[in-house]
Amino acid sequence: MSRDSPRRDLTVPKAPTRTITGSKPRAERTAGTAQRALLVGHGGNRVLLVGLLMFLLLCAALPRFSNLGGESEMSSDEGADWAAAAAPTLSEVQRLGIAYNPGKLALYDMTLHLWIRVFGDKLGAMRALSATLGVLDVLLLFVVVREMFGASSGAQNGEPSINPAAIALLAALVMALSVTMVKYSREIRMYPLLLALILLQVWWFFRLRRQEQIEDYVCLALLTALALAANFTAALVVVAEGVWLLPSLLGLPLRFPLTSRWRAWLTVATLGVGCAVFAFPLLYQSARLADLVRHGEYVFIQPITTQGAIETLWDAGGKFAFPVIAALAAYGSLRGWRRAPEAVAFLVSWFCVPILLAVLISWVVTPFFVERYVLSSFLPLFVLAGLGVWELRRLSQIGALTLLVALQVCDFHYYNRSESDYQWGVQWREAAATAAATHSTVGVEPPIAHHVVEYYLGRSGLPPESYRNNFIGGREGEVLIVADQIPICQPREAAELFSEYSKTLAHLRGVVVVRR
Repeated sequence: MSRDSPRRDLTVPKAPTRTITGSKPRAERTAGTAQRALLVGHGGNRVLLVGLLMFLLLCAALPRFSNLGGESEMSSDEGADWAAAAAPTLSEVQRLGIAYNPGKLALYDMTLHLWIRVFGDKLGAMRALSATLGVLDVLLLFVVVREMFGASSGAQNGEPSINPAAIALLAALVMALSVTMVKYSREIRMYPLLLALILLQVWWFFRLRRQEQIEDYVCLALLTALALAANFTAALVVVAEGVWLLPSLLGLPLRFPLTSRWRAWLTVATLGVGCAVFAFPLLYQSARLADLVRHGEYVFIQPITTQGAIETLWDAGGKFAFPVIAALAAYGSLRGWRRAPEAVAFLVSWFCVPILLAVLISWVVTPFFVERYVLSSFLPLFVLAGLGVWELRRLSQIGALTLLVALQVCDFHYYNRSESDYQWGVQWREAAATAAATHSTVGVEPPIAHHVVEYYLGRSGLPPESYRNNFIGGREGEVLIVADQIPICQPREAAELFSEYSKTLAHLRGVVVVRR
């Protein structure tokens, strides 16, 4: 039996390499057990594979599209993207998108602008863009994993030692049911678009290992630039790719050659070209964001501690499912290292490097460690967990997969968005309607909620001229809408505010309407 066989039975003598009856040697039968357990054999039934993938995408679509417009009213973050995308021209969308979302270059806002032109700006219609991208992310993860393990897996006894399609299906299943991935696929934000561009970029990164055409290098540079334009945190993934290529760059002797030295340098140069396209505006916007964080403009970005980082990762992975995902990922890393070391090394780099960089930046430069900024690092964790399931024995596979799915369903059942994020669950629509009924000038506190109130005032029934004249946004209005779940800077400031606006018109969930 080959030492790389998935299982070893020391009590059975070595199987003969040739038999008179024509049956397969025991080692070959053992090596294929995991593939048959998942009903996706190497070169097997393509119809079955497509059917499983379609069922998987349906499982991903159901939680992402269900009750999109009725889950909650618009959040403050969503309001900023709507305000930018609602501008009349793409140039104005770009200008406002950069102003409202420091660190991003309005790629998502321009995409949302075009989407609104076709489907309108109702809340459910706008969130449907993210839901569509979220389902596409699941499909892209499947494609990336097949490419990654197809290029990396070795062969033994005439059969593949690893099944890329099976691992891709398992990884996509974990992602499809991840409560965090579903959460970001149900809001008007750029993160599903960012994940799609990162996955496309990683796909092309691995395509260069099996084919080397000039157009592949061009596509890699272009996708790198687009990912950075969607969100500056895509740079963390580019750094992880560079770390994975580092042994080849230095010409270090390895038992598994990642790629040739000259190709590694050419790939790094291509990544550098992609990063250079938007380097100056991104550096400026990142510095601006860091300055705003230091001045307390973004209260959700707090200084990080080791315990805080672990809790953030735990919550993002799923309070119930994360321990099982982490255990399966660790097991998959150890077992997969024997048969696909290049792919496993890349996945570990992709998971660890962005998280460590985010922690380092938070300690040295400015608070930076936020769940959404390291969101892409959960993708390799899902892949390694899928690999861990595949590496188990047949009955253990079924048990582990059943347990994992059940725990992810529990995460869905007990997850309450309004409790985990102070922006959600606020009754902005009712507050805007109450303020509009007074026919007085309306202000908002804090200013981060300005665009949400503007959105709902525009749908309150007021004539457009009256709505535009009455809404002044700041504290100068006769009527003030105050979000009590978004902290005002100082308690004394809050006391002064409510002494000036002493008459309460409505006290709703998460928001109060007051007047002078």
